[in-house]
Amino acid sequence: MLRASNPALRDAVRDPRGSPPDPLGDPAPLPGGPDAAAARLAAFVQHGLSRYATDRNHPERDAASGLSPYLHFGHISAHEIFHRIAAHETWEPTRLRPERRAGAPAGGE
Repeated sequence: MLRASNPALRDAVRDPRGSPPDPLGDPAPLPGGPDAAAARLAAFVQHGLSRYATDRNHPERDAASGLSPYLHFGHISAHEIFHRIAAHETWEPTRLRPERRAGAPAGGE
């Protein structure tokens, strides 16, 4: 554990064992790794995706995906997230630009 060199920090709060507090705080109670990231994505797709669009700007509604730490540490990629959500929503490229249908030339020609 890191020790605070500043006496004010060192003596400010002590844990029950008498150790000075960790100036960086406690580690997050979040499991790491690709398996945990995949499980979090699956939970979000099954339980949070349907309300994400309406609730994401209301923190009290707990609608965030919870995937940021996994993205940050490279345990999951944005492509993997998109692929999973696209498959769940049965998304296809023609939904992005409805005027483009299968076989239509690109560029609006």
